[in-house]
Amino acid sequence: MSGFLLAASTGLSVASQIQQGRTVAKQAAFQRTISDQNAEFATELGERNAQAALNDAGVEEARSRRDSERRIASATARAGASGVQISGSPLLALVDQVTEAEEDALLIRHGGEQTAINARIDAQTQSRDFRIRGSVATFEGQQAKQESIGQAGGTLPGGTAKAINRFNA
Repeated sequence: MSGFLLAASTGLSVASQIQQGRTVAKQAAFQRTISDQNAEFATELGERNAQAALNDAGVEEARSRRDSERRIASATARAGASGVQISGSPLLALVDQVTEAEEDALLIRHGGEQTAINARIDAQTQSRDFRIRGSVATFEGQQAKQESIGQAGGTLPGGTAKAINRFNA
């Protein structure tokens, strides 16, 4: 009778080891799925942040241009009302104001473009990191599954031999 119990115990031990490996592999597959979803989310969020930065910069650039146009128009109107002819130094001052206004607007646009680029780079980095974690989880799950089969294979011969010895005794 004890040989039968030993054989049953060995069978249960082998089945348990194999099931444990399968469970770890399933958990790893689930982690891979979550990592892939997180990677997609990071990519989408990065693109949304990039578009928001470009939109914000566009709005700020337009505001800057409007403000500059008002200042330049006001300065031109004051000069005209006071009888100053817009030539020579006054004209050069006006050209400087227009040039500075355009530079300011372009700097705002450039800042938005840089922020968008950085958002996309950050998203790509996060997405890559999530995908790497998912690949590592998958690899570890496959390793655990293979290891459990190896452990079960190691348990089976020893337990079987002991059971046969008990049956024969």
